[in-house]
Amino acid sequence: MKTRVFVVDDHPLLRQGITQLINSEPDLEVCGEADNATAALQLITIAQPDVAVLDISLKGANGLDLLREVKACFPGVQVLILSMHDESLFARRALLAGASGYLTKDEATDKALLAIRRIRDGKTYLSDELAGRLDRQSQELETVGLRSSPYIASDPFSPNQNFRPSFSRDTHLHPA
Repeated sequence: MKTRVFVVDDHPLLRQGITQLINSEPDLEVCGEADNATAALQLITIAQPDVAVLDISLKGANGLDLLREVKACFPGVQVLILSMHDESLFARRALLAGASGYLTKDEATDKALLAIRRIRDGKTYLSDELAGRLDRQSQELETVGLRSSPYIASDPFSPNQNFRPSFSRDTHLHPA
């Protein structure tokens, strides 16, 4: 049985490339795509994926808010965050919000497939470099007697209470 993957990214070229990459694998299939948060939540209900790949920086939306919504509504869906931000702060925020993995957009395509498979299997995915940075930061914080970073409280993606997402033509489900 193939692992069903739902892809959310507001850049059509990137979304289509990820979809083609995933669909070229014998054990993976894209079951749907969305280019915004509202469409993603509605279509994930229908598509019932095993894994969701979410862009952390969607137009007009907070990717971490979408992550929290997905985990609250669909706790069985494993979430891989896709980000242009290669910073440990973003990865830490995503993991604390419920993501199973964090992948930067500049990583190789084989890493994307590895990340999807790893989180499908109940494991966490971080690049070696990012995992090392997070580990060093945690050790430094424990050295000074802190259990969590004080800068975690300042969310670079603060919720936008006026957010009103809408559907677009680039939102659809894939046949099984």
